[in-house]
Amino acid sequence: MQSATRLVILAALVAPNLGMADTVVLSPLLAKSGAKEQQVSNVTSLISSELDFMPEFDEVVEITKAPSSTSCLGSTSCLRTLANTGGGDAIVAGSLSATSTQFTIDLVFYDNSSGKIVRRKTFSLASDPESVADGMNDVVTEIVTGRTRSQAKAEDKAVGDDFEFDLGDDEDDGFAFEEDEFDDFDPEEELRRAQEAEKRRAEEAKRQTALRREEERRRLEEERRREAAEEARQQAEADARARAEEEARRRADEQRRREEAKQAEYDRNTEAVFDPSAISFGKPDDDDITLEALDSAINFKAPVYEEDVHIEGGGRSDDWDSEPDYGDFYGDEPDDLDDLDSGDLDAGSSRPSRPTKTPKERTGGSNSSQRIAPDTDVPAVQITLRAGYAKYYVLDFITYGGEVTIPVSDTGLNLVAGVEAYSTQREIPEELWPVLGRVAEWNTIFPLSGGLQYKFWSDGGVTPYVGADVIAAQYFVNEQNQPSWSLGARGRAGLDIAITEQVGINMNASFGAWQGADWVIIEEGMGNSGTLPQISAGTVFSF
Repeated sequence: MQSATRLVILAALVAPNLGMADTVVLSPLLAKSGAKEQQVSNVTSLISSELDFMPEFDEVVEITKAPSSTSCLGSTSCLRTLANTGGGDAIVAGSLSATSTQFTIDLVFYDNSSGKIVRRKTFSLASDPESVADGMNDVVTEIVTGRTRSQAKAEDKAVGDDFEFDLGDDEDDGFAFEEDEFDDFDPEEELRRAQEAEKRRAEEAKRQTALRREEERRRLEEERRREAAEEARQQAEADARARAEEEARRRADEQRRREEAKQAEYDRNTEAVFDPSAISFGKPDDDDITLEALDSAINFKAPVYEEDVHIEGGGRSDDWDSEPDYGDFYGDEPDDLDDLDSGDLDAGSSRPSRPTKTPKERTGGSNSSQRIAPDTDVPAVQITLRAGYAKYYVLDFITYGGEVTIPVSDTGLNLVAGVEAYSTQREIPEELWPVLGRVAEWNTIFPLSGGLQYKFWSDGGVTPYVGADVIAAQYFVNEQNQPSWSLGARGRAGLDIAITEQVGINMNASFGAWQGADWVIIEEGMGNSGTLPQISAGTVFSF
């Protein structure tokens, strides 16, 4: 009867735990010497399957976080962190080493409720898939329960043999137990242990809740800090924009005030100059403004210099009045308004313009003259842009470029310098078609030229010219990166036809020759020296 009572008490203590769902966490195995990633993944999956079939656990949670190192397998704090990551009551973690024929598995079983490492063992299995699959049940059973599969079966059989039914005994109708079977059983101790375990679970749950709340508080605080920083940044930008706008308004107001002050000063000065009350017609020695001073101020009168007057016949006149004679202001006029000697001007007239210059004549006893400049204005500089055609042996060039013409004297002699592009399309040898992927290509060289030019100025808007220059161009670079140059000279002739004072049409023709040492390797049928004719047309700009 005493044995039956003990069994009932044990069942009462154990029964509440039968309905509890224990969760075990499985961390990925660490890969050690010789172990490949796929092997580690396969062994971890087998351990997960075996844990899932064990009655000790209701749920298996696989986490992706592995132990940081093998030292974590012996650290309760590290294992606790991993167990809390998956929210489990226990954790299985370990490492895998491999050779060509054998796996070595180092496993640890940690109870998160008690905070202790329950068991740590090392197992060796043949590395072929069949041996690993067959032996994994023993490995997982032993690391969790401390017994191998064969030991567990033997113990289960022994426990079954201890239960005997004695249905023929009238005095004790029920189960028969050995008297000393539960001699070591202490219900109070078992109850105390169960209460302590439940208390630890409650404390851990409370701690986890506090951790989650703290994490949420920190997250909210961080969001508030970010929002405050963003608001401060936006406010700073708004303040900066406002300051910039205020500074712009202030500068605009200052500029407006300065302009208004200048305008007011100008208005005052204008009123002072043209105030009729300030004009006096008294004697010349009065302090007031005289008629002559008023006439000079209004008409910007200046002395007429000798060099501004063309004297017919090559003579020179020294007959100048020291004072211009204005005649009677109230009606009398000079006898001859066209007499340049008098320098006389009507009080209401404007300053006469300078007479147009004519070609200067030599002074002295001879009346003969020499023309040294055209009657029309001669531009200081001309820029000509044109395009055309040139030919050298079998190469047909499209030419385009420009040149600058600078006068060096007033006789029509000019310096001229230019740069052009000579472009031609050449056929590629057939054996190079597959390599280059094309049958023809355009090549361009850039000749430089410089020389002299003489323009025959005329009044009709058409200016012919002749000239000569030298021409040079780099046309080939060998495998040693050494360039080859072609040098030559040519004569030129052309026309500039004026459309306006600044723009006109240019037509140009040149004929010359040049020479280079490597022309014969450029193209079949070429020579190293030959003629270089060119015709072109374009636009000329005068400055």
